[in-house]
Amino acid sequence: MSHSIRLHSWILALESNRGRRILWGLAGSLALAALMVWFDLSCYRGLSAPDAMEMAQVARNLATGHGFRTQSITPFREYLADRHSPGDTTSSLLLSQPGGYYPDLVQPPLYPCILAAALKLTKPDYSINNGKRFWSANGHFKRYKPEFFIAIFNQLLLLVAAGLAFLLARIWFDNTVAWLALLVMLGNRTLWQFTLSGLPVLFLLVQILGLAHVLTRLQGAVEPSSASSHNPKFWAFVAGVLAGMGLLTQYACGWIILPVLFFILFHGGVARKNLAVFSLLGFFLVASPWLARNWVLTGMPFGHATFAILEGTDLFHGRTLDESYAPAMAGALLHGGWVSMITHKLAHNLLDLLQNSVPHLGGWCGVLFFCGLFLGYQNQGPRRLRHFTLACLGVFMVAQALGRTWLSTVSPEFNSENLLVLLTPLIIIFAMAFFMTLLESIQFPAPMARAGFMAVVVLFLNLPFLADFVPPAPSTVVYPPYYPPEISQVCQWMKPDELMMSDVPWAVAWYGRHACIGLTEGSGEDFAEVNRKFQPVRGLYLTPMTLDDKFFTDVIRSDRDGWNRLILGFIIQDALEQAGNAPSASMKDGNKTPGRVDYLGDFPLRTAKSLDGGLFLTDRPRWE
Repeated sequence: MSHSIRLHSWILALESNRGRRILWGLAGSLALAALMVWFDLSCYRGLSAPDAMEMAQVARNLATGHGFRTQSITPFREYLADRHSPGDTTSSLLLSQPGGYYPDLVQPPLYPCILAAALKLTKPDYSINNGKRFWSANGHFKRYKPEFFIAIFNQLLLLVAAGLAFLLARIWFDNTVAWLALLVMLGNRTLWQFTLSGLPVLFLLVQILGLAHVLTRLQGAVEPSSASSHNPKFWAFVAGVLAGMGLLTQYACGWIILPVLFFILFHGGVARKNLAVFSLLGFFLVASPWLARNWVLTGMPFGHATFAILEGTDLFHGRTLDESYAPAMAGALLHGGWVSMITHKLAHNLLDLLQNSVPHLGGWCGVLFFCGLFLGYQNQGPRRLRHFTLACLGVFMVAQALGRTWLSTVSPEFNSENLLVLLTPLIIIFAMAFFMTLLESIQFPAPMARAGFMAVVVLFLNLPFLADFVPPAPSTVVYPPYYPPEISQVCQWMKPDELMMSDVPWAVAWYGRHACIGLTEGSGEDFAEVNRKFQPVRGLYLTPMTLDDKFFTDVIRSDRDGWNRLILGFIIQDALEQAGNAPSASMKDGNKTPGRVDYLGDFPLRTAKSLDGGLFLTDRPRWE
C-alpha cells in the first residue's frame, strides 16, 4: 500500500464516528493531564492531617520491609496493649529496638497497603533534600517528594471515580446527564483538595461508586424478566465485600453495611432475606481477620478507634484521651454517666453538621440535589438508588457525629472523619438529573443557546475550584506547626534507640523516621510514668501547636503541670541564671546552690535549644 493510500485511509478513519471519538478522547486526556499539572504547580500543599501522616509512614514501613508497623506512639495506645496483656513484651513498645517499630493499633489496613504498593513502584527519596530543583527554592525546602507522589496517586483515583460516576449516570439517565456530572465532578474543589490531603477519601469514593454499580446490577438481577448471567446472591455477596472493604479503609465507613441491607431488604424481591444474609457473609468474611488481629493485640475489635465515641465528651476533651496512660474512666459518673455524655456529644455534633456541613454537601450542587428529592422518576433504578443515597446520608451523619475527635479540630475542613464528602459523586449525579429536568421546561431560540446555558451553569458550579488558581499561590509548607527540615534535623541529633517525645509524633515519625511518643497530659507525674514504664525520654520537641497556647488561660491559670508552665520555667530560669541568682538549667549533677530555687523541679531534660519553628529539650548538647 502506497503512502498516499495509507494517509487517505487514516483521514477517512478520523472523519468517521469512531475517529472523532478517538480525537475527543485524546483531547480530553491531554486537558486532564494539563489540569493536573496546573493544579499541582499552583495549589499543591503538603500533608496537614495527623492521620494522613500516620497512614503515610505506615505505608512507607510496609514498602521498606518493616511490616504494618508505626513509629508514632501515644500513651493511650500503649495503655491498650499493656492492659490487654500485662507484661507481655510482644505487645509492648519494644522501643529498645533500633527504629522503634511496633504494631499499629490505629489505622485500618487497606489504604496503607494500597499506598505502600504505589510507593514501592515509584521508590521516592524519603530524605529531606533542600538542594534539588522543584523540591526546593533558593535553598529552602518546598516540597516533600513522597507527599507529592501520594497527591498524584490520589488524583489518579479521582479520575477513576469520575469515570465510574459517568458510567453510573449514563446507566440511570442519559449521556447528557453523564457528561454534566463528569464535568462538575472534575471541577469540584473539595475533591481536588482531598487529593492533596493524603487521606483515603478518593479510595473510598471508588469503593462507594463501585458499590452503587453492584447494587444497580443486583436490582436488575432480581427483576423477573432479568437476563443477567449472575445470580442475585453473587451481587449481594459482592456488595457485602465492598462494604467490608470500606470498613478496612476507614472504620467509620463500615456503617455503610446498614444502607446496603436497607436497599436489599426493601428492593431485593422475594429472596430479600437470603440476599441480606449473603451480603452480611461477604462483609464479615472480609472484615473478620483484621478485627480478630486487633482483638488479639488490644482486646478491642477496632483497636484505638473503638474509643473514638468517648473522645470529645465532657470527660475527654481535646487530646486528653490520647495523652493519658491511665485514663480516668470512672470519672464518667461525675458527668452524668457514659450514656448522658455520648448523647450530648451526638446532639451537639448533629446540630453542627446540620448547620455547617449538610448545606454545603456536594458544593453548590447540594441545593439542586435536595430540591430534586421532590422529583419522581419513572425508572425504578434511580429512585431506589436515591433511597440508598439518603440512607447513607442519615447513617453517615450519626457515625460522623459520634466518631468526631480532636482530628476534626486540628484540620476542620479536610479530615478523615468527614464521611459526608463520600456522597459527593452521587449527589452530583442526582443534581444534574434535576437540572436537566428543569432545562426541559425552558424554550431556547436555538440549540446553541441551550448548550451555552449549560456551559454557563457548569462554569458557575466550578467557580470555587477555579478560584484556587488565582494568585497568590498557597505556601507548600504547612507551617505552623510542621517544618520538615527542622524535624529531620532534630531526629538526626538522636540515636536510633533513643526515645523522643513531641506534640506532633506523627510528623516526627513521617519526616524524621524516628520513634516518637506523644505528649503526656503534664510534665510531672505523667512524664515520669513514661520514663519508668518504658525507657527514659531523651529528647522533647515542641512546636507552635503547644507553644502558641494562650498565656493567661492555658499557662498562668492552668491547674495542671502543663508543658507551657515548664517552658515558662525555662524562661524564668534563664533570666535568673543570667542575673546569677539561679542554678544552670543544663546542670549535669544533682548539686544545687543553697538558697536558690530550681524552677524546673525534677524535670530531667535541662538543655534547651531554640529553633526556627519550635523548641528542643534534651539531656545534653547534641548539636555541638
